[in-house]
Amino acid sequence: MTVCLSPNGPMVFKDTAPDNLFVATIHGVVELAKAGDGKWEIVRRSLEDVHVSAVLKDEVSSQLIASSHGDGIFASSDGGESWEPRNDGLTRMNVFSLATGTEDGKPVILAGTEPVSLFVSFDGAKTWEERPAAGQMEGREHWTFPVPPHDAHLKALAVDPHHENTLYGCVEQGALLKSEDGGRNWIEISSYYKPEDRWYRDIHKVIFREDAPETILMTTGMGFYRSDDRGESWEHLTDLDFDIRYPDHIVVTPEDSNTIILSGAGQSPDQWKHTHISGATVMMSPDGGKNWVGFDHGLDPSTRPAIEAMSIAIHDGVYTLFLGNTDGDIYVRPKGADSWTLIAEDVGAVSKVGHYKHVQPQMEAHS
Repeated sequence: MTVCLSPNGPMVFKDTAPDNLFVATIHGVVELAKAGDGKWEIVRRSLEDVHVSAVLKDEVSSQLIASSHGDGIFASSDGGESWEPRNDGLTRMNVFSLATGTEDGKPVILAGTEPVSLFVSFDGAKTWEERPAAGQMEGREHWTFPVPPHDAHLKALAVDPHHENTLYGCVEQGALLKSEDGGRNWIEISSYYKPEDRWYRDIHKVIFREDAPETILMTTGMGFYRSDDRGESWEHLTDLDFDIRYPDHIVVTPEDSNTIILSGAGQSPDQWKHTHISGATVMMSPDGGKNWVGFDHGLDPSTRPAIEAMSIAIHDGVYTLFLGNTDGDIYVRPKGADSWTLIAEDVGAVSKVGHYKHVQPQMEAHS
């Protein structure tokens, strides 16, 4: 199985045991392969002059698709050995997020950009069609992002597995959007928001439970939320007193979807550039997000590097977790293991935008 690990791409991969891992880094895509002795080895580096934001395997076309901060979209038809630009119809080159789904029974690739817009492709990323309505929402004058030019972006796209054509768009910072027609039209869901929130509608990720069509799990700059009525109402289950004050990636385990694995930082990125420590960690909840325990044994004990990507590979009723951080360290944790195992070092920072710069060792950060 091919598994991808990236800040803003798919997090769930199914069906067979993982043997290839494609990692999105600030220096392109790094491929790791699992050898016969069970060890992982770096076998290829590609797109080395490109900061890759998301990478996915399109099962329909058997292509790898990569998006980038500033260089648009690339595709590989030979397993990552060579890549070509795929920007026909793409008018915004800062592409944050990628996802795949179906629309009216047809396979579609989705791309979210900065400034906020949605692009779709029905021909394996050869051409793109813009659906600009997401970036034209009422209230967009409140959208922003701390880093210049302060344009908000579609940080993540989530395809509802229970309702074809239904998408959720995570605008950072500004809105949780929902579309029931493949992104042609959107509504904003704001029932989670309180005016006293420290950050304005700072949405990170949305995921679903396969056994509970009404349940949505969401991470934001204000913590972890759960809705059991498709977003009509929300439980705010972690806040700024939680160990992961700035949660990002989130997955559920296949044997019990009440078991949630959550990764993120102990403080927000605006603080990292002063402390040079992200406080990153991983936690696990056995009961749908009400209670949490540490799940970080084996990770860098300094908590300096930020965890910027997490994926789960589900196979034969078990699972394997992968993590990537801003030091370019890659970890794996199979089901039942009591610790994370470091499988590659310094492959290139796994980082959304310039997060890696804030958590470099202090000597480098001040040089």
